Amino acid sequence: MPSVGRIHKLWVLGIATAAVGANASTASAGDVWLWACQGPAGQPLGGSPFEGSGFADGCDEAGGVLRGELTAQDQTERRLRATVPPGTKLAKVTLQHTVGSGALYTVTAPTNEQPLGPLVNGEQTLPVSATAGGGELKLSLKCASSACENASLAVGKIGLNVVDDSKPTLAVGGVRSPGSDYNSSTARYDLPMMFDVRASDSGSGLRRADILIDGAVVAGAAFDGDACPAEDLSPGSPQVDLALGAQCVMYDGVQIPVATTAFADGPHTLEVRVTDWAGNVGSWTPSAPWSILNNPDLGSPTATLNIGSSGIVEPPQQNPSPGPGGGVGGAQSSSCRTPRLSVSLDSKPLRISKRRPVLLAKKRYRFEGRLTCVVNGKRRSAPKSTRIEVLNKVGRKTVSKPATRLRSGGKINVLLKTPNVSGSRTLIFRYRNASGQRSQVSIRVTITKRAPRR
Repeated sequence: MPSVGRIHKLWVLGIATAAVGANASTASAGDVWLWACQGPAGQPLGGSPFEGSGFADGCDEAGGVLRGELTAQDQTERRLRATVPPGTKLAKVTLQHTVGSGALYTVTAPTNEQPLGPLVNGEQTLPVSATAGGGELKLSLKCASSACENASLAVGKIGLNVVDDSKPTLAVGGVRSPGSDYNSSTARYDLPMMFDVRASDSGSGLRRADILIDGAVVAGAAFDGDACPAEDLSPGSPQVDLALGAQCVMYDGVQIPVATTAFADGPHTLEVRVTDWAGNVGSWTPSAPWSILNNPDLGSPTATLNIGSSGIVEPPQQNPSPGPGGGVGGAQSSSCRTPRLSVSLDSKPLRISKRRPVLLAKKRYRFEGRLTCVVNGKRRSAPKSTRIEVLNKVGRKTVSKPATRLRSGGKINVLLKTPNVSGSRTLIFRYRNASGQRSQVSIRVTITKRAPRR
């Protein structure tokens, strides 16, 4: 049985069929605040996301203030610009600034290239009429006249409120039905499924992916990347505040393990959701029904009885002559009334596919079971050496194989070697007594020549 790690790699690489989709549910648009120099609470952010010249070295590392000065001898205009993330729409600009006398200070929004204003000292929030995504926010400082002296500007907070109305898209690998995998250490099908979630976003960036089973979140993971700190500057606030210039990842992948043992065997609903920083949600669901199988049935433990269940009437008892050695056709066969046979696969198969054990060609597999009869009104183990027929059915053709005989306690213990041929077949174990009553068990298996990868 291949390990879960190898199986998951097969799913991710597409060697096994992976469920892949990019369908996304409807999600309402959200907004994000992007801050420069200082955060929403005045905390210094350090560094500068601006490009240009004339404003010293950008935002002061200690206090988070952007400074620019002009004199009468230097009338060159100071300019800075900050890029608005593509895929978003700028809606508002918050500024905390102090402008010295004699300075002409303008802030120009992207797309319409019209200065925002009027600008006043202190903190103010200005609406923006921009309708398209992306572009640059421009800050400029110059002398109002040729006579200006010591014109200056000090900018603290710079906040851009951007609207993101695009939901992420995603593809999901590693999904299989039924969901579970064989664990050699526990000899159970209880290894977790590994979901490989790949997502992209064209706006504020990817935040996290979540796995939902039956409508409840059961596992999740945050997207990560060198360009995004994945940190909200105001975690207690209902709004999302990020540093301007720290572009969150637009494309990333995460692997999320989900333990299936927490759920009952049978059909379940599955959904994978990806959320961006603006709160937009993209979702994926499998196109086919999805189920969980932690405890597969490796063979029918219940006998298929003709007596009582198929309408066959038991003929009256006779006194047949005992056959050699007893068993079927012997003295015990007539006394084994209402036979009940159970047989199941005792060896570990390669895997379970469509509720059938998959067996490797040219390998021996052990089958175990038991035959019981009603003797003197009580159900007892069938006599030792009772003969059990073994048949192979391929398509419409049924071939008899060498029979086996019961051990003490009515037990069956037989090794069967699979043929060197691939395909499906049915193994039939059958007991028939002298009166014509019979009980049989049919086990459908699939044989493959392909050995597990190591």
